Amino acid sequence: MEMRLLADDPDEIGVVARWLYDEWGTLAPGRSLETAHEKVRQCFGGDELPLTIVCALDGVLVGTAGIDTADMATHPELTPWMVSVYVAQAHRRKGIGSALCRRIEDEFQRLGVQTAYLFTPDQEPLYARLGWKAMSREDYHGESVVIMCLDLE
Repeated sequence: MEMRLLADDPDEIGVVARWLYDEWGTLAPGRSLETAHEKVRQCFGGDELPLTIVCALDGVLVGTAGIDTADMATHPELTPWMVSVYVAQAHRRKGIGSALCRRIEDEFQRLGVQTAYLFTPDQEPLYARLGWKAMSREDYHGESVVIMCLDLE
């Protein structure tokens, strides 16, 4: 399993944008595949936020995860966020999602983050196993989600 910054492999922007749009397009009202593509392009990463990590097996992209300064318009006071953890359907339940989350946690620590946030409509058990704690539950764009945090101190 190889993980790298999307900035090191910009030819994969289209794949990542399609995944994220297909998976969560309903949580971003007004977003099109084109705007998803632009959002991914803006999240290349490096030494500053936002950043995107991609995961490949045998040279084939199988997953992605990122960090952004904001993710929920209803909570601008919370920052930064682990965002867009996605594993291609054929590669799920193989530990790739957990590995992506651990890589993002390493990035948070590299950046000196003390507390990180995420929200999820359906993956609370996964994140809880990785040490994330539920903070609140709410309706977000018509979907029930849980907001979680991770103490990195």
